[in-house]
Amino acid sequence: ALVFSAFIAIIIALGVFLMSELSVIRAGVLNFSDSTVPSLLSVDEIVFEVSYVRRTQYAILTYSDLQQIRKRVDKADQQNHHIETLLDAYKASVGSDATEHERQALRDITQAWGNYQKALNGFAEAAVKGDFDTAQPILAGTFNEFNDLTAALEELKEINLGFVKRNRTDMLASTDRVTTMSFAAVSA
Repeated sequence: ALVFSAFIAIIIALGVFLMSELSVIRAGVLNFSDSTVPSLLSVDEIVFEVSYVRRTQYAILTYSDLQQIRKRVDKADQQNHHIETLLDAYKASVGSDATEHERQALRDITQAWGNYQKALNGFAEAAVKGDFDTAQPILAGTFNEFNDLTAALEELKEINLGFVKRNRTDMLASTDRVTTMSFAAVSA
């Protein structure tokens, strides 16, 4: 009877342990699917849109028809608003559990975006007039600001990739513990 009781106690302890570890895995999967991956995809979308607006701005300089130039300038304005919406949405998604590193990266992006927009001051106005002698140097003069912006975005992307790696490591460690304990229980 004592052996049977000990066996039952081990089975119950194993069951409690497995439930606990499965809860950890479930929380990790939910965090991964509901937070980590969407954040990474959001940063990728922002990076793409920033690159796209830059290409649009340079494309403006290739047109000679003022109507086409106006359409492209309007498109660039729409893209800028979309980028600001994406940035605001990302900031809103960052919860109280965000690391200081992530918060600093967001501040750097906000500052770099503002600096880039300021450096573009006068570009659209000159472009819609067909004054490329003024517009082209303004756009070319934003090189450093654009590089600062893309570097800040890449930093945020790396932070998010770190979250992916940490989630993966945590979930794999939990499954390893379950495997080890299950094997130990079956062996005993």
